[in-house]
Amino acid sequence: MEENEYCSTYHSINQVRCVFEKAMVTRHCQCSRSVYFALAEREGYGCNHRQAQQRCEALQKLLRNNARFTLGITTAEGPLPHNKEIRVQVGGMRGIHKLCFPALAEHEVIDDIDATIEAAIARYGSIEALPYDQIIPSVVAFEGRRKRRGRER
Repeated sequence: MEENEYCSTYHSINQVRCVFEKAMVTRHCQCSRSVYFALAEREGYGCNHRQAQQRCEALQKLLRNNARFTLGITTAEGPLPHNKEIRVQVGGMRGIHKLCFPALAEHEVIDDIDATIEAAIARYGSIEALPYDQIIPSVVAFEGRRKRRGRER
């Protein structure tokens, strides 16, 4: 399947895109609002609730903005490189999860993004009021896959 065809088909079947799709495809997070699909040997996730998706979008912008220094970027607008986006998504959700569920702080997989965000809003009043200074260290700490080295002989 050509990349243009793939993108066109992707957008037609995934009309409400999951903001945390990269974290879900890499199996670091799950969400009760997600809709899984497979397309041309690739996986993807959509969202089954427009308001939840908009809330996730707002959270993603706040996480990116607060992690700018950590990521070594001056602006958080537009798409980030894959490795930086993974750090924001997974590290950000892990940081929020630690704040809301301290007993599960070492839990590596976030079982429900939506429930975690709901718990954070219940605790802090809004996503804008979250203590990002306590969340961003989890973005710093998250390491995705390490680069493979060439075979040693």
